[in-house]
Amino acid sequence: MRRIVKSDIGRGSADRSNHPNCVISSESMPVYRKLVRDRIPELIDRKGGEAHTRRLSDEEFATALARKLVEEAEEFIATPTAEELADVLEVVRALATATGLSLEEVDAIVGGRQPIAGPLRDRVVAPCDWRGTSDESHARGAA
Repeated sequence: MRRIVKSDIGRGSADRSNHPNCVISSESMPVYRKLVRDRIPELIDRKGGEAHTRRLSDEEFATALARKLVEEAEEFIATPTAEELADVLEVVRALATATGLSLEEVDAIVGGRQPIAGPLRDRVVAPCDWRGTSDESHARGAA
C-alpha cells in the first residue's frame, strides 16, 4: 500500500480564485498546480491554450489524489449535486487503486464496522467532547 503523508494533503477550496494550487501568472491568468483529468491538457490545447504538464511519481500521485478528494468534497459541500458526488466517488476509486486497495476491501471494512458501530444513517451527533462530558454539563458548569 502506498503511503500518503497527511501534512502533504492540505486544504482545498471550491473558490478557484483562492485555490491553494493556483498562482497568478504575469498575464493575470490563473495557473493551476493540481491534478487534472487525463484529457484536460488535450482540451486546453484544442482551444488554443498551452497546457504545461508533468507526470507524477506513484507517491506524488497518491498525495495529489488525496488533495483532489478534499477539493471535490468541498465542492460537493458547496454544491450538493449528483455530478459533484460523482466526482468524489471517482477520486475515491482512483485513490483506492493508486494506494493498492480495492473497493471490495474497503467495503468489507465498512461492513465489518457496521455491526459494532452502526452505519451513518440515523443522523446522530454525539453531544459530548472526547472526554465524555456532555454539552449539558458544560452549560450547567458555565451557569
